Amino acid sequence: MDVLVPLLSSAELQPQVLAMLNSLGSSGAMLVVLNSAPKGKLSIVLKAPVEVLVPVVSATTAGSARDVLVPVLQESDELLSGTLVPLLGLVTEPERMAMVVNQVQAKVLIPILRGVRAEKLAAILNGLNKEDLALSGCAGQLLQLLGTAGRLPALEKVVPLMDQAESGKMLRLVQGIPAEKMLDVLQSLETKDVLRLLETLGSSALPAISRNTNADFVVRLFNGPLDSVVSTMAGSVASALTDRTIAELVKHSTDTIQAGLAKADDVLARGQQARGGDAMGYQFGDLTRGLLSMGQESWDRGRELVEQHSKPIQEGIEAWQKEVAEKTESLQRLGMKLAGTSGT
Repeated sequence: MDVLVPLLSSAELQPQVLAMLNSLGSSGAMLVVLNSAPKGKLSIVLKAPVEVLVPVVSATTAGSARDVLVPVLQESDELLSGTLVPLLGLVTEPERMAMVVNQVQAKVLIPILRGVRAEKLAAILNGLNKEDLALSGCAGQLLQLLGTAGRLPALEKVVPLMDQAESGKMLRLVQGIPAEKMLDVLQSLETKDVLRLLETLGSSALPAISRNTNADFVVRLFNGPLDSVVSTMAGSVASALTDRTIAELVKHSTDTIQAGLAKADDVLARGQQARGGDAMGYQFGDLTRGLLSMGQESWDRGRELVEQHSKPIQEGIEAWQKEVAEKTESLQRLGMKLAGTSGT
């Protein structure tokens, strides 16, 4: 507790420290941090909003505080003041920070904090669902796998991707590709090639040369066989994307291909539903069943439209026929009346 007295003696930090002590009391994580973190480092982090610090620390386990928070708090003053504190202020739900701390290793989190700007990290964290950050979620699994043996090369590529790629595109990849498959792909490709491909995901905020591929198409590509991904992203193909004309052609081609693939997915899903099967398992005939299902649906819709519009048409015809009959009858009466008058 040698750290606590100097912090309480600081006129600037005393309100923050007292607020945290009142809220957290004898929280395991709080005690670990106070006992182990250097005073100078704590004085930097305590400048973050207390309404953010309290939920982060309260949701962090004592073990994670010891193994992750304390090593982070031993980083440079520049990292703490330039990345960590701004990040705490930008995250919309502080509990998400605790979810990350509770399942990531310090050897993974520290390189990320060193290499990714606070606003980029916040955009990714804010864009993920809490389910994504759970142990079984896509981001949770990715963070855990990055700490396993042999994944350092992947981590060295994930960091620049997080910092340089558009956050929305990174989110699409994280949420659309299984964690292990994503790391296998990243370890097999050059970072610059992946960034070049990610820069072609069609964002209107990017220059025209960079708006030339569909995000879902890239997810499909990375979800394919690893050998196929590597061969597709070989140097010649990746280099070709730097050419303005080729890039524009790729944009139109991938948009068209993705639209066709999405339509095919819909047809297959209808076929699987028609046979009462699992949507995860394709069986011979699903495509035909899907086409027939779509054809039947179109026929039913056409018949419904005919029935919907034929009734008022028929009613209109009947009303017209009635009106003609009434006018004919009136003319006949008038003719008979005129004939009687002329006879007299």
